[in-house]
Amino acid sequence: MEKYHILIVDDVDSNLKLLENILHKNNYKVSKALSGKEAIELASKHEFALGLIDIVMPDMDGMETARRIKSIELNKNLPVIFLSAILKEQQDIIKGFEIGAFDYIVKPYDSVLLLNKVRVFCDLWDQKKLLSEKNKELQTKNSALEGAIGKSQAIQNELNISQVELRKHQEHLEELIEERTKALIEARQEAEEATKAKSEFLASISHELRTPLHQILGYTKMGIDRIYKEEREKLLEFFQEAYTSSQRMRVLQNNLLDLSKLEANEVVFDFQDLSLSELIRDIVGEFSKKAADENIEVRLDFQQKTDLIAVDQSKFKQVLRNLFNNAFDFSEFGSSITIQIKEKKNSFQISIIDSGIGIPEDELVSVFDKFGKSSKTRALSSGAGLGLFVSNMIITGHKGRIWAEVNPNGGTIINCIIPKNQKRRRKLLGQILVENGYLTKEQLAMELKKQHAEE
Repeated sequence: MEKYHILIVDDVDSNLKLLENILHKNNYKVSKALSGKEAIELASKHEFALGLIDIVMPDMDGMETARRIKSIELNKNLPVIFLSAILKEQQDIIKGFEIGAFDYIVKPYDSVLLLNKVRVFCDLWDQKKLLSEKNKELQTKNSALEGAIGKSQAIQNELNISQVELRKHQEHLEELIEERTKALIEARQEAEEATKAKSEFLASISHELRTPLHQILGYTKMGIDRIYKEEREKLLEFFQEAYTSSQRMRVLQNNLLDLSKLEANEVVFDFQDLSLSELIRDIVGEFSKKAADENIEVRLDFQQKTDLIAVDQSKFKQVLRNLFNNAFDFSEFGSSITIQIKEKKNSFQISIIDSGIGIPEDELVSVFDKFGKSSKTRALSSGAGLGLFVSNMIITGHKGRIWAEVNPNGGTIINCIIPKNQKRRRKLLGQILVENGYLTKEQLAMELKKQHAEE
């Protein structure tokens, strides 16, 4: 049985049908109005438990409509929830509350949030009706008591206590409604942010995987089709392009595979003493084709004779690839990228300096967040927003630190400091071999026992 009568007002018929469908399914009686004028006519004939009124309407906006409806005696206490396609300015929200608005809902509607708010305000309407009836009853009794002689004062005291209890109940109910509404708004905001981040992440991953995959398929197909027709130089170009695309996919794959393990602190680092300059030269070599295609000069600025550093080779190279990709994404055609090494007492500082479009100063920290991406990139660049986040996790695992700063000559500088030495654990490499199926736990135990005996 339909218990609550709700007035919905919107100048778009499809919006009215959507609201009507949601409310009817949940046993609410609904009256519709396509304009403020129609709404006022309905309000003069029927008493409503709640009004859902669109703010932006032609001829008469939602706020004026609500003001006129509440001037009608039948609906003077009507609770109103305003509907809006955009968040309103503070002064507009205050204006709405002044004319009797209880809340706002932002389009498109979340049916769960909408029904929760409707239920809360219908419950409030019930309580107000109950309070109104109780107050009328109390007023009748008070009048009778005032006109009667010899009525017991005890009865009067009981009525006074009832009024106090009702007032307390009303105040408590209003507090509960406020708390519940606040919690619903916060939950809605968190859900929207999570949904947005997930959607953007899936879209970016799909694009990042699809583009290099299409390039690999395209160039290898051309190589197969023309293997007996094209010159060796042209075939080499096809396979170089396919190789470059596969490198791009490898960077993304490594970032995705490491993401959950890094967050769960399940990654085991295999530290080795390696030449820092040689590691950087290896990665520069991987990007030589990309640098040539985009006419970007890569400069090496380090002169250390001995630059041994304890790092996990594969993961540290992954960091360098992420930082190089990032530098190329922010560099324009014909610009330059400088890789600098500075030796400190117990660490090395690596700086990758580009002269590109730069990262806004207020985003220098947030670009290291998961799915964090700068608002400024080249038109053809893209990314899933994982590179700097994963790099930060890996550098942290090396007991180091990474940060970004504005290049005073234009562009961005990414710095990272890594200790020269790391605490050694003999079992780390063994753990990696066991996890990857290269040997069993029993074989590892025997090897460790053997090494211990030799020592």
